[in-house]
Amino acid sequence: MNVGIVGASGYSGEVLVKLLLGHPQVKLTAVTSRQHAGKPVAQIVPALRGTGAEQLKFSDSDAAAVAARNDVDLWFLALPHGAAADFAKALVPAGRKVVDCRRPMFR
Repeated sequence: MNVGIVGASGYSGEVLVKLLLGHPQVKLTAVTSRQHAGKPVAQIVPALRGTGAEQLKFSDSDAAAVAARNDVDLWFLALPHGAAADFAKALVPAGRKVVDCRRPMFR
């Protein structure tokens, strides 16, 4: 299964990258970051060196562009609540499968 992560440079995204790179039935094909677009993942996250992240580069986090990608079977959203909702609004109507990794906040 080809998988992508929106918000891969944050803490949750980094953990998810590491987990998915080690999964035998997953190919991590896309990772996004507004701040680090165009940069190699292993350069930005040194803890991922030697994990297979060397061939990955961050792409820009643009909801419409992400929704238009046909090479990703499942998208993980590793974003804050409001940002995740913006991406979900683009991905779901485009027929994309989405997992929102945000943590619910309790008061």
